[in-house]
Amino acid sequence: CFIELAKKDGYNAYFQDLFDSPIRSEFCPHKKWEEWFATLGDIGMVEGKVPTSVTVNVLQLLRYSGSREKLEALLKLTGKYDGLCDWRLLFEVIKRLQPFYEKRLDEPWGSEEEKFDGITQLGEAHMWMQRTKESNSCFRKAREGLARLLGEEHFKVVNVDVFIAGQVQGLDERIAEYRKLWERTKDSRPEKYLSIHLCIANGLGSKLREAGHYSEAYTFCHTALEGRRRLHGDLHMDTIASINNMGFHLGNLNLHDRALEHYYEAKSLQEKLLGKLHPYTLATTSNIASAFKDLEDFTMSEVMYRLVLDRYVLARGKEHNVTKFCAKHLNMLLESMGKMEEKAILELDYPESGLRTT
Repeated sequence: CFIELAKKDGYNAYFQDLFDSPIRSEFCPHKKWEEWFATLGDIGMVEGKVPTSVTVNVLQLLRYSGSREKLEALLKLTGKYDGLCDWRLLFEVIKRLQPFYEKRLDEPWGSEEEKFDGITQLGEAHMWMQRTKESNSCFRKAREGLARLLGEEHFKVVNVDVFIAGQVQGLDERIAEYRKLWERTKDSRPEKYLSIHLCIANGLGSKLREAGHYSEAYTFCHTALEGRRRLHGDLHMDTIASINNMGFHLGNLNLHDRALEHYYEAKSLQEKLLGKLHPYTLATTSNIASAFKDLEDFTMSEVMYRLVLDRYVLARGKEHNVTKFCAKHLNMLLESMGKMEEKAILELDYPESGLRTT
């Protein structure tokens, strides 16, 4: 009933009730929890943002209940939100799952493989929060365990190796590790292995671009994009990421018109899959504004920067760092155009990180 009312009157008005309803039920079956939180994830995608109350409620639920079923259902919910969630919240959920992975003996749901899968997830959470030492420790522990259980060439082991390679110190050293993984997975056939192989191509292309090897970087990115189109189709997050990345590579080759075409394609697909206010969609819209600036079409660049700034204010609020950084980009453009009087008013402490995503 709540869901039907939400469709009619707007989801945010009922999100709190939708979230609260099952929280205090200790007898709700595991599958029902999965359904409930999956529905909430879908609603969040429709809305394009997560109400503040959701984060508060998740933390309250974590304090209220330690049941593995509820925590895993919450983990699936945070996974659906991806960029919309606070990484600290995702880390808290995964961290609280660790005792269940460690306490695997004599439990019907426990296994060593599940334990090391959980350690990999914890490593990812550390990685997202830029805790390199902790993430590397988790990845190496997970790799050792999974390799012992499943063999060196199992896709889960290769997947952890990709995470480890991505955290190697030094750009040249990181490129070398990616090249080794590329050769190691070159003859991949099963879908899961092929997906990892294409992920390596995408990552190697990005690192080569950072190093200024633009032609070779373009080749790897093009390989990743064409492979992902065949494997997943266009309406898939991996494919969209590669389309967006292709825009960067084309821009580096001074092919800004073609770069713009790829950014618009990525934006259109993201709006269908994630909505107009999702952080990934907004970042791609910012890429479009930058591409117009590279083409010296400052009028269109201003239009797109104002559009993305309005949407960041709506989705994240005026005080969010990314909103402020977007305002900084707009102000810099307006200043170069001699429109000082039209500068955006969000001129508080700007962060140093950029808006573009890869």
